[in-house]
Amino acid sequence: MANWDDDGDDDVVQETPEYSPKSEFSKARVVEQAIVSCRESRAKEMKAGYFNSFLDKSGMLQKQWIPDARDTFFSSVMALRCLLNPEINRDKRYQRHEEEIYKTFEQLTEKYGYEEKFLTEKDGKLIYEKTGAKIIPPVDAVVIIQGYDGRQGKVIGQEVKGGWNDKLNYYKDELIQVYDALFAELNDLIDRLNYFKTQASF
Repeated sequence: MANWDDDGDDDVVQETPEYSPKSEFSKARVVEQAIVSCRESRAKEMKAGYFNSFLDKSGMLQKQWIPDARDTFFSSVMALRCLLNPEINRDKRYQRHEEEIYKTFEQLTEKYGYEEKFLTEKDGKLIYEKTGAKIIPPVDAVVIIQGYDGRQGKVIGQEVKGGWNDKLNYYKDELIQVYDALFAELNDLIDRLNYFKTQASF
């Protein structure tokens, strides 16, 4: 990820909302909890989701789905980002940095995206045509993959369940660094806000 120079303090709006001292709501406390959630999810091994097989008390084989650790981290960072949306709207420096990070999201979608196709009839033949959309298929989604038919001697489209799983995995692995950068920027924003100074009343 790119490193950014200090842009100065001119773009940081110092005005912050005032919460009533009598209110039970503490924005700083909620943000702190969200940061802890991000840290805990990032501290784990960034592994893809998988089924864990085990025998229950009756000796029957059971399967338990273990969620993708990367998705948990991504969701935690986005939850923190949503919490800080009012502060982000007042901080031009953060907005510029986030804009650069989001360009990387777009680049990765372009790199690993699947060109969606649909089956249609043309000149009396069934063919697969592109819809024009580029998507990241979920795990085990059915996608159209080009394959060679030796009997017909030509390339044909084949529906393959999980045919994009490898690219999906590479995509999420590269996303880790992007979300690391986003998490770091959110922490820089919080630092500029002095959210956790001892004299804070909210």
